[in-house]
Amino acid sequence: MEHPKQVKAPWSLDQCVALARFQDCEFMHPFTCGNCQGVVLRPTPHGWLCIHNCGWDQDWAHNFMFEPPVDPLAALHARGQTDAD
Repeated sequence: MEHPKQVKAPWSLDQCVALARFQDCEFMHPFTCGNCQGVVLRPTPHGWLCIHNCGWDQDWAHNFMFEPPVDPLAALHARGQTDAD
């Protein structure tokens, strides 16, 4: 299986909005701070930043994160590909 490609910052404001959607979705673990345990990073045009201003940053995101998130379980249900059927 091929790994997702990484897209480096800077990002546009529209891209930051798309990244924030992924951080807030229920079915994917968000990027979190490596210093402040469990603190969810927030996207900015310059990269991901910790809301506690601890100095942690990250300058990349997965390329698929710039599109609206698709719930994988809902997608399988829509195609009739779940064990529950």
